[in-house]
This record gives sequence, C-alpha cells and structure tokens, in this order.
Amino acid sequence: MLANKAGAFSLAEAYSLRAEQEERLGHRYTLWSLGLGVMTVSVIALVAILTLKEHTSVTTAAQRAAFGIPLALLAAYVNRLASAYRNQAWKLRHLELQLRTLNPFLAGLEDVAGNPSWRTWPFASSQGTREWYRTVRTMAGGQSRSTLSNCSLS
Repeated sequence: MLANKAGAFSLAEAYSLRAEQEERLGHRYTLWSLGLGVMTVSVIALVAILTLKEHTSVTTAAQRAAFGIPLALLAAYVNRLASAYRNQAWKLRHLELQLRTLNPFLAGLEDVAGNPSWRTWPFASSQGTREWYRTVRTMAGGQSRSTLSNCSLS
C-alpha cells in the first residue's frame, strides 16, 4: 500500500511538472500571438494611411494590404498553438488531481494477504446472506420478500 502511495505521489509530481512546462509554453505563445496580432493591425493601418495620403488606386491599396494577410495567418497559427498547449496543460492538471486524490480512496482497502478483511463482506457466506436479508426485512417493517420489491423509497 505504501508503494502505491509513493508511486501515485511521484507520478502526480511528474504530471505537475509537465503541466507547468505546458502552461509556460502556452503563455509564451499567447503573448507572441497577441504581439503578431498588434503588428498585423499596425501594418494594415499604416498601409491604409499611406494609401489615403497618396490617393492611389484600389488595386494598389489591395496589393499593399495583402502584406498583412501572412502576418494575420501567422498570428492565428501561433494562437492555435497556444490553445493546444493550454489544453494539454489542463489535461495534465486533471490527471495530477486524480492521482493526488486516489490515496484517500485506497486507504479503506487493506492488504488482502496480510489481513483478509474481504471475507467479512455480507455475501461471503450463506450466514452473512441470511443476516443481510433479516436486516433488510427489519428495515422494511417485516414485509415479505414479494412486497419488498414493491416498496417505494419516497
């Protein structure tokens, strides 16, 4: 049991470290995406201002504005990358939480080889089954087996 606890704790720590790395990468790519987005808007605004000052044709303005399209696509790609890293970090944090909360659920289990407590379960013997049935009948007010299935829990 002690080995299970240590193993779960160690594995949870590994997931935690990996999640921190993923979160840092996600944050870094988010900042890069925002920077590229600002740069894209700046370039398109600069092209629009220059186009209005020079009184050029619409085709020339469109050609100049097309320079911002690759920047916008790059910003979208980096944003998608940041989203993937944040999603992976969330999954790793979820696994870490599951591993850290596993020990309280395992605490009730005992070593079967050292102390076979599983034999005390009510259905391990016919006597345990009879005792369980008597308890159920007492709780149901002494009703017979056929009426037990008709009992409502309201």
